[in-house]
Amino acid sequence: MASTSVRICDEQNQVLEDNVIGYTQIRGKNVTAGYYNNPKATAKVKTEDG
Repeated sequence: MASTSVRICDEQNQVLEDNVIGYTQIRGKNVTAGYYNNPKATAKVKTEDG
């Protein structure tokens, strides 16, 4: 069982094909839950699916 997933997405959080430049999105048990004492900043960077 993998505990981390990584994907490359566009500005609308749609997964891109291989060899296309985009935004790196990562999630897993080893990734921080958000910015320390800054829920507004955390809300800005989290996607709907986590």
